[in-house]
Amino acid sequence: MEIFANNDKSVHLTDLASLCQPQSNLSKTFERGKWGFTSYETNAETKGTLISAREDSLPEPVTIDPGLTGWYAIFVGLPELRSNGWFQNTICIKMTSDEAHTQFAPQPGWETIEEVYWKCADMTNEQLTISKYCDGFPSDSVLAWLRFVPLTEEEVANYQADQARTDTKRLYMTHDMHGFLIQAGAGAVERALDIVENNRHSDCEWLSLENIMALYDGDPICGDIEKQSYLGSHDLYVHPNLPLLDQIFEPVIDYAHRCDMKVCISHRMGAWCLEYPDDGGYFNNKFFDAHPELRCVDRNGAVVEALSYAYPEVQDHMIKVFLSSAAYGPDALEMMFHRGVPYVLFEEPVQKRFAEKYPGVDMRLLAVEDPRVLDIHCEIMTEFVRRLRTALDRFCEERGVKIGLHARGLFSLYDSKVIAVDLATWAKEGLISAILSTPTRIFELLPDEVWEDSTHTAINLEKYTHYVRTSNEPAVSRASHFGGFREPRPDHLGILRGPKTQKERIQEFMELERNYGVVFYPCILPRYMPPAEYQRYIMELHECGVDRFSFWDAYSRSPRKIEWSMISRLGHKDELASFTDGEGTLWHKERIIAAGGKTFSHYSPSWAG
Repeated sequence: MEIFANNDKSVHLTDLASLCQPQSNLSKTFERGKWGFTSYETNAETKGTLISAREDSLPEPVTIDPGLTGWYAIFVGLPELRSNGWFQNTICIKMTSDEAHTQFAPQPGWETIEEVYWKCADMTNEQLTISKYCDGFPSDSVLAWLRFVPLTEEEVANYQADQARTDTKRLYMTHDMHGFLIQAGAGAVERALDIVENNRHSDCEWLSLENIMALYDGDPICGDIEKQSYLGSHDLYVHPNLPLLDQIFEPVIDYAHRCDMKVCISHRMGAWCLEYPDDGGYFNNKFFDAHPELRCVDRNGAVVEALSYAYPEVQDHMIKVFLSSAAYGPDALEMMFHRGVPYVLFEEPVQKRFAEKYPGVDMRLLAVEDPRVLDIHCEIMTEFVRRLRTALDRFCEERGVKIGLHARGLFSLYDSKVIAVDLATWAKEGLISAILSTPTRIFELLPDEVWEDSTHTAINLEKYTHYVRTSNEPAVSRASHFGGFREPRPDHLGILRGPKTQKERIQEFMELERNYGVVFYPCILPRYMPPAEYQRYIMELHECGVDRFSFWDAYSRSPRKIEWSMISRLGHKDELASFTDGEGTLWHKERIIAAGGKTFSHYSPSWAG
């Protein structure tokens, strides 16, 4: 539904300052703790008074009563007056009958108003409440207008029928929860249902929520956040709220189920620590800090700042963490392997196992991509996944529930095996029920100088140590392939590795879906693309045989309604080719030529200032 028949009969509320109640919450002087208001005019001859709350102000919500009866399509006018920040304008709106708020944030711009489609609704007895996003990451909240287009009976019937469809539910929306806590601040529990609401009128099948604050024996697994004097960049706004995740999951899962969405709780499998100065607060894992003896070890004996799954203690810890998330009642748990490598390297138990299987061969002298090394590494991680699935089955049997297990790997099946993630074996053994593929490759960079000779059959450990300590580049590369396909790459022997085409790459995963029922979701990156680019890319992947897709950091996508107008409908496989990019129907932009009594139709007062 891109064109509304009664668009020229719309009710356009542009003088918001006169409509907001209570009026005592408004101030023309931008008083802290109140909504400011000022006049504006656009190049499309739209005039009115917008309301705004500056980034250092947290006013009480205001309410607008449109006084409408019947069904309308609702549009929201979002000014973008500055473009030098992260979500410079973020505002939340809810209807009387809504259980939660919808978040809006225009694309970065300069002196424009972006009108975007929100949803269709019966406006009888409905008011709209406008609020700032609590006290989290500081941003302005600005609203210029609301526009309501009356729907025909046919449009209402079509909208309701479309909302009731289940065949279009094909999208997997991932929230790292870090961003939510930044934005929501101390109101994280109060605004938790917004996570669901932002996706409610979309083709979302799954919500994946990262448990960055998992409990271990009743305590958070993170560091002592209350004593951190510096948490790094914008994380200052997060630390008082992290324990609140324990109060968030159950109500979010309940609301998602009532909105016919499934929920997965996810964990990064290598989220042990970060580099300085972000190595504080919840980025440091208590178990990691307490067990330096369980670290991964490089081939030259150097300790690597990651825990190794070769140790039963590490596996036990992670199984306990996953079971703690299972207690919240999700439909599935997700293992995220695309961030936080390595998971196993050359530790003593790994070398011992290798020597038993390949006697007379020194594992340390081989590349990580050597088939024999991959064999042992994948064997260890597969044993962990078996143990996790067995523990989860026991948990489910005791409680009479069913919880799936999802795995997020890399660009291809081969790239996943390089980091010890053997998705094909896990699918064949029935250990996992869904696979997500992030378009990233992670591999060693081993130049000629670290090898004993040109055959690349043995690494010289002394030369290797010198190289990794003196090179300007790290010895491990992370290459992302956003929005496209990359050709096979040579391994240490010059052998090309990886699928030759996008279709071949997709078909590798789809074969697992056909043979073992493991549903496949390729991850769509980068995070931000024009609507038409999303459409083109998804249709290209349709040609390769896949019709389900995942979106990383969905919390940053849904507020950007121009892009969301396309993303939210990408599950409409059969209709997708007929969609326009929405400009002129679902969204448009107008240039601000006057605001606050100042005219800048030709020169901006602060241009180059």
